[in-house]
Amino acid sequence: MRFSRFPIFLAALLSMLLVAACGSSSTTTSGPAATNTPVPVTLTISAASSLTDAFNAMKPKFEAANPGVTLSINYGGSNTLATQITQGANVDVFASANTAQMQVVIKGGEVTDGTQQTFVHNRLAVILPLANT
Repeated sequence: MRFSRFPIFLAALLSMLLVAACGSSSTTTSGPAATNTPVPVTLTISAASSLTDAFNAMKPKFEAANPGVTLSINYGGSNTLATQITQGANVDVFASANTAQMQVVIKGGEVTDGTQQTFVHNRLAVILPLANT
């Protein structure tokens, strides 16, 4: 049941990253050798460590579906990532594990308030042996 919402998460993340990639890509349209070949784009993502498995599973699929787009993912604690961002780290997507750290980067002026999007939720589960009544 751990990944029961994984397809929904993956679809939401892929659409979010696709929108970011669309805003960053361009084509060569001037000069004698003008082509419509997309210019390679690297999207830099700072993601909470808890998203490592999901993002690593999504990365090759996203890159295959978006030729010329490479995802560079930096994993860490949300507080560490927020500090890196407010101190000038160049990041295209910040996937925080909590709203408190997202507010840190919003207050720091690195993210425009109202543009953040919740794309997944956690639910606490307690697991006990069947013999434990």
